[in-house]
Amino acid sequence: MYKFVQVKTSAIYPFINGYYESLLAPMDDMWEDGILPNSTYYRIDEDETVGFFAVDDENVMTQFYVVDLKHEDVFLDVIKYFHIKKAYVSSYDPVFKAVSDKFKNAATVNTLLYKQSSEPVITIDMDVEVQTATLDELDLITAYYEMNDLGGPWLENYLRRVINSEGVLIFKSENMLVGTGEFRVSKSSPEYANVGMTVDVKCRNKGLGRYILAYMRDHCNQLGYDTICSTTTDNHASKRCIGACGYEPYHTIYDVWL
Repeated sequence: MYKFVQVKTSAIYPFINGYYESLLAPMDDMWEDGILPNSTYYRIDEDETVGFFAVDDENVMTQFYVVDLKHEDVFLDVIKYFHIKKAYVSSYDPVFKAVSDKFKNAATVNTLLYKQSSEPVITIDMDVEVQTATLDELDLITAYYEMNDLGGPWLENYLRRVINSEGVLIFKSENMLVGTGEFRVSKSSPEYANVGMTVDVKCRNKGLGRYILAYMRDHCNQLGYDTICSTTTDNHASKRCIGACGYEPYHTIYDVWL
């Protein structure tokens, strides 16, 4: 008979560590640093603890891990007891993927994950000045994000944290902020950095996005990191940009219906 006990992640550290060791590739940092820390965690107990799972505030399962797949049937107990209808499952997560594949009703692709495979040179026909952002520019960058519909209640704290780690670069042309690049070092795979970029709406379709992403790739390589990135499957412009900058798909995050 299984029991489920709500816990903090610090209380199940050995199992969290085992989960990360089981992954086949670095985790996308939006999930690692955004979705998972805001999930509610439960320990799975039988005679002893055999694993854990997590759900977000919409009751979507975000993690599931057992130390031995002989306990895979507990997955059915969890989704029935907690009335879970949906899960986010990645192909780099072998335990969660195997169990959800066995019990799913349907699945669709949510997010594509990419790894760097080459370093094509990307140029642009405009003068661009690049500098590492400091907290003195926090208000400027926050306003830029909000004007480009990239804002939210999370924005200022997020930018402050990434700027403090020297992970935000700003791109200016004619003294105007036209884009940003970001990199965030993976917590679970610290040899990797997740890279991303934004482009001001008035400067799009000029090749600036490719230039910024390639710049961030090279910047991180010079710091000693391999780079990864991601985009949703329906963002065709982003997929073209990522491919042009030398990235290839390597894993997928699925919406799984249970």
